[in-house]
Amino acid sequence: MKCRNMNVGLRMYLEQAQHNPVAAYNAALLLENEHMGQAIAQQFYVRAAQGGYVPAMWKVAGLFITGQYVSREDSIWGSHTQDLSQGFAWIRTAAKTGDSTANYLLARCYWDGIGVERNRSSALYFLEQVTFPENSMNPYEPTEVLIFGSVSADLKNNAVRIQKRKSLTPAG
Repeated sequence: MKCRNMNVGLRMYLEQAQHNPVAAYNAALLLENEHMGQAIAQQFYVRAAQGGYVPAMWKVAGLFITGQYVSREDSIWGSHTQDLSQGFAWIRTAAKTGDSTANYLLARCYWDGIGVERNRSSALYFLEQVTFPENSMNPYEPTEVLIFGSVSADLKNNAVRIQKRKSLTPAG
């Protein structure tokens, strides 16, 4: 029954994916989770990202940064490609939407020189654009680990300082 429901859901997402970036993203998730082909799932992630869906932009960026992007140019089956500048470009596109997580990820790119020349002042600028929730934990860390594979302790320390400074600033 679960398999049948999965197929019905996938078929529905595939039909809607042409015009709906969220449906394209969900189709990609289902394809990936059911091990139906990374290259096919990736096409739907890219379609969703091109449609403006920010979580898809993070996913595509992560594929490029970690070297999991499947390039079809080398063979029928494709080969894995790492392209840090493409990953950076997708994160920058997501940050232009005002997304706080994307701004955090962009700060990480500038801080560590991932896909762009290292620029600590740009990193701190984009870190200033991040809106941190009330709790003291960094909510962006799971996405950062997903995309980059590790956490930059120096950037994390700066994020904590900025978060504390913002919470001490009187509302006005």
